[in-house]
This record gives sequence, structure tokens and C-alpha cells, in this order.
Amino acid sequence: MSNGTADKSGGLTSENSERDSGSNNPLRFRRTVIPILLTLAAILIGWGILLITSGQNNALADLFPNWTPLALFGFALVFLALGLLNMLSIRNKRGGIPR
Repeated sequence: MSNGTADKSGGLTSENSERDSGSNNPLRFRRTVIPILLTLAAILIGWGILLITSGQNNALADLFPNWTPLALFGFALVFLALGLLNMLSIRNKRGGIPR
């Protein structure tokens, strides 16, 4: 059973889609930020691994101080945690029903 109504193209529109499409909706912003945070975390982890595995004979190791990979991993953990917390928060606000 569907709770929506037929639109001009013959498809169904949900009452939730009208509510979610507002530009002032904080859930819409949070859903947009989740993939950005997770992508930044993945990039920072990859960059940190690249710095660690580049070796001493590589010029890349000379460009950055020794603590740089640890800082990158730390920021990656922060972005990953923020992304996961946003996902869990949105899931709880929607009643645990995946969309």
C-alpha cells in the first residue's frame, strides 16, 4: 500500500518528499554532509598511508614532518566519527526505518 498521491507523470509522490524538499530542512543538510565527511576520512587515511609507505628515499617524506601521518589519521577519525554519528542520528529521527 502506498500513502502517496499520483503526480502528472503517473508516479507517486509522498507527503514526506514535500516536507524533505525544503531548503531549510536540517535533515537534508545532514544527509548531504555524510558522504562528504566519509570521503574526506578516506582521503586523509590514504594520504597518511602514502606518507608512511613512501620510504626514506622518496622526496615526499622530506616535504612533511614525521608527525603529519598521525595528524592525518586523527582528523580522519574525527571525520569518520562525525559521519557515523550523523547517520545514526538521522536513522533515529526517522524512526529506524531505512529509506
